[in-house]
Amino acid sequence: MQSNPTSKHAMKLIICFVLLASLYPLFAVNDSKLATDPFAGAFFPPELVLLARDRIALTQEQQETLRACVEKTQMHSDELRAKLEHETAALSALAKPERLDEAALDAQLDKVLDCERALKHLRIGLLVATRNLLTPEQQTKLRGIVKDGIAQLEEDTRQRLSEKVERVKEGMQKWAARGRDPSVIGKTMEEKFKPLMDAGKITEAEAELDRLLEQLKQDGTSTESPTAPTQAARDIPEEVRNQLTHNIGSAFLVFRDKVQTELKVTGEQKEKLDQYLQTLLPEAMQVLQKSEGERGKYNQKTHGEMAAMLKKILNEDQCTRLRQMELQRDGLFGPAWNIKELQITDAQRQQFMAPIQETQQKTQALMAEIRKGANPDEIRPKALQLRLDLESKLEALLTDAQKKQWKEMLGGPVDLGVLFDGVPSQ
Repeated sequence: MQSNPTSKHAMKLIICFVLLASLYPLFAVNDSKLATDPFAGAFFPPELVLLARDRIALTQEQQETLRACVEKTQMHSDELRAKLEHETAALSALAKPERLDEAALDAQLDKVLDCERALKHLRIGLLVATRNLLTPEQQTKLRGIVKDGIAQLEEDTRQRLSEKVERVKEGMQKWAARGRDPSVIGKTMEEKFKPLMDAGKITEAEAELDRLLEQLKQDGTSTESPTAPTQAARDIPEEVRNQLTHNIGSAFLVFRDKVQTELKVTGEQKEKLDQYLQTLLPEAMQVLQKSEGERGKYNQKTHGEMAAMLKKILNEDQCTRLRQMELQRDGLFGPAWNIKELQITDAQRQQFMAPIQETQQKTQALMAEIRKGANPDEIRPKALQLRLDLESKLEALLTDAQKKQWKEMLGGPVDLGVLFDGVPSQ
């Protein structure tokens, strides 16, 4: 892979960033003469460890363990950041009246500080886990890298990425030689790998290369084109389709068998949808293991990318009905990007917070019952009823014009069994 100035500059920036992160004090003080950072030089950011993995002889087991720790931390971090955003918004609302309630402000401030404290503990926990994963020899090598600078690390990273890109190219050539269409791999390189490199997201770019290499490795013995009808595409279990919809979002709703029946798709349309799902499946299955925040971003991105493809497969009426079913499933508390045309105001979203928070608490109580051994089949209808009750409360907060528009956007009601798992058809 030829190095270009943008990618080289981006690599320098990110490596400089992780090096600085390892040296920057974790706790700010007013007088550096009176206090010093107790953790100075004690930890190694996981990003630095992964970038330097070849130089410190990081084993495959260590890499997998570290990635799992990072993903687990990221998942909890996303949850805490969402909670922090919510509590901060609540604190801001309490500070707006002309006369302030000091006790309420103090109590809400404590909630904000608790979230910030939890985030710091989470970060320290990841740094501790990262260091404990390393051998004394590996830690010594990392300190040497920090001390000596980034030149050699940059070269090692560039060489490693170059080698992987060449392996991807070789895999594509083998696909072509066997009569397979390698364009899906080339598209991923152009639309995902290259933008990540240009943005300086080296570790994410390398992860994308690893995913492609694994896909090429798994599919290497097949002689069928990934865009051709395959038995594997037709036999993707309904359980997997439902899992994608439930855990990622409504972008995958169209692949549910019941939804396709509701849309009255033809045999040819179903085959094309299954073929398309097969191209999405490798990345989607990986996204299932990520945090809720990352799954939401992927849902939005995929929903946008799918629009053009679905217009080629479905007719206009089917596309309209699919959109209505997505809205009926997500409701007013679904992702904001999916209901922009309703023009929900900030004031209305502030009003939404109380019923949403109340429903979240009740939902968590139901989840606790399941953890204690309750039958999920008995809990599921209760959880669904909470969603329906919340939808009614939020709809009541709309203006008359919005209510009319929302009713038109939803179209005719769909049987809940079509949209949700485990709900019997009425």
